[in-house]
Amino acid sequence: MGTDITPLVEIMSAVLSRPVEDVVRRAATASFTELGGSSLDAMKAAVRCETELGRPVDILGLLGFEPLADTLATVPEATEQQVAPQLDPDPRWKLEPVPEQQGFLHAEALMGNGSQNQVFGLELTGPLHVQTLTEAVHLLIARHESLRTAFRQEGDGWSRRVLPEWLPGVIRQHAPTPADTSPAEVVNGALDRGSRHFTAALGRPPMMFLLTRFAPNHHLLTFVFHHALADGWSIGLLTRELLDVYGELAGGPAVPSAPAATPELLAIRRAEGLASGRLAKLATRRVEQLRGYPTVVELPSDAVRPDHFDFRGDRLRFGLGSAAKEGAEALARIAGVSRTAVLLAAWQLVIARRTGQSRFLIGTATSRRTDARLMNLIAPCAALVPIRCDVRDDRPVREYLQATAQSLVESVEFADVPIGELARSLDAVVDGRRMPLAQIGFSAHDQILPADMTAGELTATVHESYAGWAASDASLFVQHWGDMPKLVLEYATSALTTQDALGLATAYEATLADLAMNPDARLGTVRGMSREQRAILEAVRNGPDVERPDDLWQLISRTAQTYPDHVAVREDDGRSITYRDLMTAAAHQAVALAEHGVGEGDVVAVAVPRSIAETVALMGILRLGAAYVGLDVANPPARLTHMLAVSRPVVLLATPDRRERLADLAVGCPVLEPVDGLAVAGTEPVDVRPPAGNDPGRVAYLVFTSGSTGLPKAVRIAHRGVARLSDRSVHFPIRPGDRMLRVAPLSFDASVWEIFPALVNGASIEAFPDVLPEPGRLADFLQNHEITTALLITALFRAVAGYRPEAFATMRILLVGGDVVPAEPVRDILTRFPGLVLANAYGPTEGTVIATQYAMTDPAEVEEQLPIGGPIDGTGIVLLDAAGGLVPPGGVGEICCLGPGVAIDYLDDPVRTKAAFGNLDVDGTGTGPRLYHSGDLARWDTHGRLRFLGRRDGQVKVRGFRIELGEIRERIAAHPAIADVVVGTTDGDDASRRVLAGVVLAEPLADAAAELKRFCAETLAPYAVPARWAFVDAFPLTPNSKVDMRELQRLAEVQ
Repeated sequence: MGTDITPLVEIMSAVLSRPVEDVVRRAATASFTELGGSSLDAMKAAVRCETELGRPVDILGLLGFEPLADTLATVPEATEQQVAPQLDPDPRWKLEPVPEQQGFLHAEALMGNGSQNQVFGLELTGPLHVQTLTEAVHLLIARHESLRTAFRQEGDGWSRRVLPEWLPGVIRQHAPTPADTSPAEVVNGALDRGSRHFTAALGRPPMMFLLTRFAPNHHLLTFVFHHALADGWSIGLLTRELLDVYGELAGGPAVPSAPAATPELLAIRRAEGLASGRLAKLATRRVEQLRGYPTVVELPSDAVRPDHFDFRGDRLRFGLGSAAKEGAEALARIAGVSRTAVLLAAWQLVIARRTGQSRFLIGTATSRRTDARLMNLIAPCAALVPIRCDVRDDRPVREYLQATAQSLVESVEFADVPIGELARSLDAVVDGRRMPLAQIGFSAHDQILPADMTAGELTATVHESYAGWAASDASLFVQHWGDMPKLVLEYATSALTTQDALGLATAYEATLADLAMNPDARLGTVRGMSREQRAILEAVRNGPDVERPDDLWQLISRTAQTYPDHVAVREDDGRSITYRDLMTAAAHQAVALAEHGVGEGDVVAVAVPRSIAETVALMGILRLGAAYVGLDVANPPARLTHMLAVSRPVVLLATPDRRERLADLAVGCPVLEPVDGLAVAGTEPVDVRPPAGNDPGRVAYLVFTSGSTGLPKAVRIAHRGVARLSDRSVHFPIRPGDRMLRVAPLSFDASVWEIFPALVNGASIEAFPDVLPEPGRLADFLQNHEITTALLITALFRAVAGYRPEAFATMRILLVGGDVVPAEPVRDILTRFPGLVLANAYGPTEGTVIATQYAMTDPAEVEEQLPIGGPIDGTGIVLLDAAGGLVPPGGVGEICCLGPGVAIDYLDDPVRTKAAFGNLDVDGTGTGPRLYHSGDLARWDTHGRLRFLGRRDGQVKVRGFRIELGEIRERIAAHPAIADVVVGTTDGDDASRRVLAGVVLAEPLADAAAELKRFCAETLAPYAVPARWAFVDAFPLTPNSKVDMRELQRLAEVQ
């Protein structure tokens, strides 16, 4: 092209609204989009080149990254001047609506009357001739067949009729000018509500005009169009034509315009695409491109999504500050993309940061007016096209914007592929609770409808209204740019709350500003949070501070001095020991352990049932500055052997009944009986050494938790972590005289909360007998011992609450955790026992038992999905995404624990310690506070409470125990008769959920289920051995080629 001014260049200059000289100067290095062109501009340019010059221009080429000069150089010369063809419509299409119209008519039948109506207003300032305006409306109706089209429902379908003539009146009314809001909002709002009774099935064209007079030179023309008649482009076209015709009429008789194109062109074009095979090829290509992308994007919300999407919606209008506006414009120039691409990229990032998804689909309304015949057609020509969104935090912002621009270009190429066909081919989730495939939307309307126009002496300002419907969970619309951008967030009220919408809008503005700060920075550095949102995270991050400079021995010693005659431990038979005698017995136990070499920093294994002896053993160990590890003899020998090998105890304390089973496993480790605390009461031991020095950072205990490699991990917990649980705070106000239930196995970290907070605060430990806590027996114990404080796993709480709720009558504090806590029994117990504090507790083992809690005292505080609350005293919580960045308020992230409760490490396991523990990266240096990655997902709700969402990895909870499915699969796969295996869980809650194994045998195996259970029991804990088995020749698959676990569950039940 060189520097010549050619007709092609002149058209580009006109479409881009740039001086032709500027286009010539920059065309050799700048692309069409770098010069400010959008996809709509590309369509306009291509149509003009074809109709005016007879030279077809590739729209996708215009939207690419090649310099404009190179793109125009490939445009073929015209063989002859072409004009837009004038086609006689095929009369057969008159029998029924064209497919695009049918879609909106069926949508109205599904969503309700008025759901497909569009309401627009023209605020007119200046002298208005009402009769002239009416004539202009009638001329437009005469020219455009769509405006004379009526529909009628016939059975399950629709028929269409074009009236040869229709002259609707312009309804006129007077109204005072509103004092506090714009007149357009008042009138359009009233019309919105009235349009719910305005339906396409009236037998006349579904459209109307209303003219409201506020003052002699101040009017509002409001018009309603059904989507089956017109899309957004059509509204813009009609608005411009109406004002042009009005201007012509005001100056004299208007020259009648030639009839416009008819909607039959859409059907003809589709028929041509089907006949040529073009549509089939496009559909095949698009399905392959989209395959593998999730078909559901679930924006987290406080709203509880109903079983059926009700299509009710609301709108939030908002603007952009100068930093966001100027940043978006600068990014478009720097990255060489359209402004629309930048705005879409920011919206994608907002969604990604909230959902935790890096790949998903967003639906965008894309014009299909790539044919010159369709440019001036009043009809529904837009298509909802799913756009591929890939949010990769490791690439620069500039590359991310360019990739988004490319996805936007794709939407133009594939606009003719119906989204319903894509949804079926991709096996999109269709559950009636959301729209299939595109739950999030984006559309830029700023180029379709200019904000202000003129007609003679009239000035017209466009107002778009809203009829209160939503077809997607959240859709962002760019209505106007200019000096003061106007945006609208339309959202489904069944899926999102007003606060959610405000959060999204706030984050959107912050994201645009953050993206512009450094286009070459990694995308992961862009968090998209306003100053206010960051302040919210700071406010909810930390629980109250605790002042606990002492270790557990020091704390309990002071309590014993204050309450020497209070009962410290009581057994089921009534035997008890006081704090004075407990400390004496602990000294005797320390002497016995020291005689066998136990000292500060050593480990002692404890296999003692819940009893006075158990507490004496623990206190003797802590007196020496040693740590304990609890052993549960119900575990298989191989597992116990591994635990002993890893913890390397100097001594094993065991009662005679357990000593026999453990002696052969504890090779080289002395096995001692625990001291009988009651027998030594009142006697001082000889040769007792002083207690170890005060050290809150010393290891207090080891506890084993599940491991992904098949071997459990030894978690080391410091005294300071346990001490924070013992603080007499608003969270756990344990006091002298309280009776604490002691029921968990010592190898389960819940036992820590049952023992030490009670001893630090002068309460008594009420030891449940050494039997399984069956609901009836446990209920008896709670009542007989008048328990005031307890921590129960969810399954036990549900069982007792359902079996004998009166067992909780003496309770002051009841913590429930370990799995999702159901609302109904909580509500029932709080109703029965006013004054009870019932808390939903959450905490990973590596966070020292409890990290957060949501306390309730009133049944009204019980929600159907209970939150897990906020951090307890001395605990911090942050939510991080997969890249380690903070997620915004309301976003989904991994729960990471901070503070003194964070475990020291996994003993002798530096690889897994490094993977699970780290430092909060607050400034890019990675030198922030130490934290633990829990692997659990949650979000902060609008009240600053955590909502638990599940596991990031394959760990699940069964009957309150955390298990690793990978560990179970590894064990089953080790059997020689196994060819393949998958492991999951059955449907249900914590009480009813069971481990499920699907197995393909390599060879026949007699009594396979029993044999594999036996094999698993050799190394797995009892609760981890699969209870359901499905034996198949090949795994059943879902349409997405994933193993169908529900079918395996069905087969297991049958087998």
